Amino acid sequence: MVFETKRRLERLRQKMVEEGFQCFLISKMKNVLYLTGSSEGFLLLPETGDPQLLVSPLGLEEAKERAKGCQIIELRPGERIFERVAAFLADMKARKVFFDSLEFSSAQLLKERLELELKDGMGHLWNLRKVKDEGEIEKIAYACKLTSLGMKALRESLRIGVEERLLAAIAEYEMRKKGSDGTAFSTIVASGPRAAMPHATASSRTIQEGDVLVVDLGATVEGYASDMTRTFLLPRATEKAIELLDIVKRAQSKAFEGLKAGISCKEADSIARDIITKAGYGERFIHSLGHGLGLEVHEPPSLSQHETEILKEGYVVTVEPGIYIKGFGGFRVEDTVLVCRDGARRFTFDL
Repeated sequence: MVFETKRRLERLRQKMVEEGFQCFLISKMKNVLYLTGSSEGFLLLPETGDPQLLVSPLGLEEAKERAKGCQIIELRPGERIFERVAAFLADMKARKVFFDSLEFSSAQLLKERLELELKDGMGHLWNLRKVKDEGEIEKIAYACKLTSLGMKALRESLRIGVEERLLAAIAEYEMRKKGSDGTAFSTIVASGPRAAMPHATASSRTIQEGDVLVVDLGATVEGYASDMTRTFLLPRATEKAIELLDIVKRAQSKAFEGLKAGISCKEADSIARDIITKAGYGERFIHSLGHGLGLEVHEPPSLSQHETEILKEGYVVTVEPGIYIKGFGGFRVEDTVLVCRDGARRFTFDL
């Protein structure tokens, strides 16, 4: 972990210096975690010298235990963090500073006090975070295994009369029991007409004969997320429901088969979208094919018709085509996959 955080910090420093900036202010928790191993603190990355991690007394012990590759500075009780940041920048005579996220009032304070040029540098961090290293891949793969086990437990508990909320609890408990640090997002369990809402959370509705049931789960392992969706058809499901689920499964399978380093996000989306469109449901596929995933459930890139970025080896993305018909139901199948040089590796699986 020490090597990984130092390498990430040095790569970010190199980009910063190349553009003529003297410091990078990093306040987003996930970025601090990525660069130091600790989710506590505000990170200052100067062009030379040790990175400084400013932490409150409440977060000091966690930072001491987990933070690597930086000097830990404890803030005094009641001390305003941006007073310390301003003093640090003044001492190093910084004039051009990158940031990943600043409130307007904080940016104004720094500009007025130091006459700085502040620039959003989040793009540089995304460029680092999009390509996952071996350690990150292992954590995501394990999170996906736990999610698959949660989905299996839910499937085995699925029966007429059970509440959506109970099914969600069963899946979440199984993931926790097997080693998840928590859920990556609010579990989606949506049955019957509610299945047409892509982001419907679990409700008190009970499962009924003929229902379509969409379940979207995610576990976390050391901050890294997973994402998996399955659509189940209850006994006496209609022929139309069977047909729609088959279309989505074919679209998802073909998109997975076509996924590899070197194709664009738009091309990947088109593989699935063309199948669904030819079947007559193009307007019902209302979201992108997928998205990047890592420390956050939704990261760049977006596998959509509006994204021309070329996929690279080491990207982790979701593949999740869907069809949604108001009043009838929704159909989505999703896996988390690793983009490889000549194809893709599926992390989530059916048990």
